[in-house]
Amino acid sequence: MEKIRKPEIEEEMHPARIALEMKKDRSDNCEFREEKAERLDSHSFFECTFTNVTMNDRGDRSEFADTTFDHCDFSNADFHESALRRVVFKGCRLTGAVFENCSFQDVTFENCQIAYGNFSASTLKKTLFDDCAMNESGFIQVKQNTLLFDHCDLSASEWLETSMRNIDLSTSEIEGISVTPSSLRGVYVNASQAVELSALLGIHVK
Repeated sequence: MEKIRKPEIEEEMHPARIALEMKKDRSDNCEFREEKAERLDSHSFFECTFTNVTMNDRGDRSEFADTTFDHCDFSNADFHESALRRVVFKGCRLTGAVFENCSFQDVTFENCQIAYGNFSASTLKKTLFDDCAMNESGFIQVKQNTLLFDHCDLSASEWLETSMRNIDLSTSEIEGISVTPSSLRGVYVNASQAVELSALLGIHVK
């Protein structure tokens, strides 16, 4: 499996409050814990950690670098046009979260709930989804390079006008997936998945 770079934190963290930090242009080496944020939009976070933080509103046009989200609840939050580099989401609830037109580089999602998540029109480079529930998520017109899935639920997800070349889905659930047939070129699947996908190509397997 391609190695994904983890967050790099070089200095000691200091406790901070999100509302106060949002009055600045950027936040560095902040530790946010156990709070409900009104918004995270149009802000830069560098070498920060978020633990048990809840935010269900705007996180758009933000920058997150060398940042960790641990058991946060961002259900229905909107992060469109944000940039994420060396970021980890661990045990987070991201149901219905919007990541449209985002840029991902070295991003890991571990044991996250991302049902109905929207990644459309984003660029996903070296991005790993590990043991995530992603049913009915959307990957429409996505540009990807080293997009990895390990034991994820991708049932009823949408892959329209997105190249799936070199994506390995063999350990994941893909029942009911929607995909542009030409996008399947170069995808890796197991034998039972191949039978299911053949129906999308008009192939009848006896």
